[in-house]
Amino acid sequence: VKSALLLSQIYSKKGQFPLAKQVLLDNSELVNSVAGKEALARLEWTEGNVTEAERIYASLGEKSVEAKSFFAKKAFQAGDYKTAYKLTKMLADQFPERTDLKDQLNQISKAASNKS
Repeated sequence: VKSALLLSQIYSKKGQFPLAKQVLLDNSELVNSVAGKEALARLEWTEGNVTEAERIYASLGEKSVEAKSFFAKKAFQAGDYKTAYKLTKMLADQFPERTDLKDQLNQISKAASNKS
C-alpha cells in the first residue's frame, strides 16, 4: 500500500496524473483508505474535476484532516464564516501547535465581523 501511494505521488509530481490515478485505482486497499482517497481527491482537483474531488472529500467526513481543511477553505471563500470557523477550530484543537490555524481563526472572525 505504501509503495503504491509513493508511486502515485511520483507520477503526480511528474504531471502524469492518469498514471497516478491508475496506481491508486488498481490497489483496492489503498483506494479505500483515507490516504488513498485523499490522494485521489487531490488528483481529481488537479485535473479540474472539482465535483468529484468534493464528493471524495465529503465521503471522508471527520476521518480526514485534509477534507476538513478543504471544506474550511471552501466555506471561507463562499462567505460561510460559521462553517469555516467551526472546521478550522476543530483543526486548531487537534493541532494546538499550529499557529497558522489560530491566525486563520482570527482572519475568519475578522471577515465575519466585516460582513455584519
